[in-house]
Amino acid sequence: MLGRIERIGEHRALRARRPSRWLRPVLVAATLIAVLVAVLLPDGGGPSAAAAVMRTADGAAVGTAEVRDGEPATLVVNVTDWQKASGGAPRAPYRVAIDGRDGTRRLVSLTPRPDYVWRIDLPSPASEIIGVALVDNSGAVLCSGRFGAPS
Repeated sequence: MLGRIERIGEHRALRARRPSRWLRPVLVAATLIAVLVAVLLPDGGGPSAAAAVMRTADGAAVGTAEVRDGEPATLVVNVTDWQKASGGAPRAPYRVAIDGRDGTRRLVSLTPRPDYVWRIDLPSPASEIIGVALVDNSGAVLCSGRFGAPS
């Protein structure tokens, strides 16, 4: 009888040291979530200083723009509905117009991207940027957003 009690005690000790069945799936899921967050979040720049909804002339929301503090400060433009923003007609090349608090407008040529997300280094602090617009080769505004303005 004593031998049997010892074996039961050993069995319980082994089972107590073995991780439970749910621990491994939880760790795998946590790792996958961490990798997805690292891959999907736009890189570069510091924390967001301001964000704006990008809207067409008729007010349709077609994406977002965000200015970020950092060295250098950056502008991230993400057009999520390119079809609606461009009116379905390719009018390349495209540029982004960056409006400064001092009244200046800087035009930056954009390289076509399949995801319609552009990251642009800024020569001035993020707090100096008040607006952004995506313009086509004729200068027509496809969509625009103002930082600090109601969305």
